[in-house]
Amino acid sequence: MRSDSSPEMPASTPVVVASPSDKSRSRRLSVSISQRTLWVAAGVALVAVAAILVLTHALGAVLLVLFAIILAEAIRPLVAQLERLHVSRPLGALVVYLALVLVAVGIGWLLFNPIVSQAGELADQTPTYLA
Repeated sequence: MRSDSSPEMPASTPVVVASPSDKSRSRRLSVSISQRTLWVAAGVALVAVAAILVLTHALGAVLLVLFAIILAEAIRPLVAQLERLHVSRPLGALVVYLALVLVAVGIGWLLFNPIVSQAGELADQTPTYLA
């Protein structure tokens, strides 16, 4: 405890005492920034601008890498399942990719055939629609 007789105030409660004479005496607050701080700030800004420029120019490559990572992580459980069946990892990955390509081609064929036939019918019926 404190030995003086002043009342204790909680640490979170600031006490501000202002007298009329304080208003007449205005203090100037001065901020000094060292030259090193300015150089560090300029360097950080330059690195940020360079990073933004590199990312905007390499956005296509970055997106391809991200897509490749997502696709590789998506097929990993299937390749691991094939590996348990004594199929090597590269061959398992090839089998999974071929299966994905076949599924995509099958879906495309199922969707493309009706669209082509309907487009042909539309082309045949166009003169009747315009008349």
